[in-house]
Amino acid sequence: MTPQDTQVVTPPPHLSKEARSILSAADDQLSDLADYRTARATINRIADMRCKLVRDRGVPFDVEAVDANGVCAYWITSPPQDDSERVILYAHGGGYVAGEAARIIEHPLRMGRAAGRPVLSVEYRRAPEHPWPAAFEDCLQAHCWLVEQGYAPGRIAWTGLSAGGGIVLAMGLTARQRGIPMPGAIYGMSPWADLTASGDSYRTNAPYDHVMGSTDIEKLAGLYAGTADRREPTISPVYGDPRGLPPTLVDAGSREMLLSDAVIWAQRARDVGADVTLDVWDGLWHGFHNAQEVPEAHQVTERAAAFFRSHTGGSDSFSRTTR
Repeated sequence: MTPQDTQVVTPPPHLSKEARSILSAADDQLSDLADYRTARATINRIADMRCKLVRDRGVPFDVEAVDANGVCAYWITSPPQDDSERVILYAHGGGYVAGEAARIIEHPLRMGRAAGRPVLSVEYRRAPEHPWPAAFEDCLQAHCWLVEQGYAPGRIAWTGLSAGGGIVLAMGLTARQRGIPMPGAIYGMSPWADLTASGDSYRTNAPYDHVMGSTDIEKLAGLYAGTADRREPTISPVYGDPRGLPPTLVDAGSREMLLSDAVIWAQRARDVGADVTLDVWDGLWHGFHNAQEVPEAHQVTERAAAFFRSHTGGSDSFSRTTR
């Protein structure tokens, strides 16, 4: 699919004034992610700006680099975190080609503060230098490291945004297949879960998605998948079998190109009896979760925190290796 110019459509009145302002501006937030060198610089600049805003507000936090079974990762902590026995594993977005865990701090920090627990953000290897399956394998290694550190699998929650959302869904499919202990919960935020772009929203929402609309999806998918079949479930989880996965929450904005990915995943999960919840946020865009200046971003964070608390309550939470 080729990039499209974003069109302005009057935002629904129920949105916050901050969200309506962003939608009314219709400025593309990202250039073509398939131009990955430019995308890396853009996403780093945005991440640095968001982190500075957190520091300027005086929010206390610490970032500590760790070696998680040969994978670089970062502990992101902030008081008060009264729950040291539960943890969130976070996979950042960036189309598999951009974004750095060392710089994307604000969003995982906000999630950890809302849930009252530490976050391990994974510096997974990126395409095109490291195509599939590097990204999700790195994150799976980080999960195994957490278990080795003594975290009960059922007290671990996985979450990821965009490409990171696709990663955590792929991790679930792979962990089940390999007999790796499952987390207590999985949360995919605007997951990029179909690199074949088969869903209806790739066409119907492209003119209105000011984040992904300028991206050459076909080219970007090729940078990650390489010559592999894009219907491989660990590349495009919508083609996988989600039976036996832990409780999963997926969400998306109604104006984003990737809306169909979340919808199709949820439909297929329900078809096989999996525990899945689908939230569609009316009028919002791809990755709105990241926009710290928008009240809806804080609402969705609180929603996630409640989901984590409900499903990672104890060592006997969902932690089956297989079904």
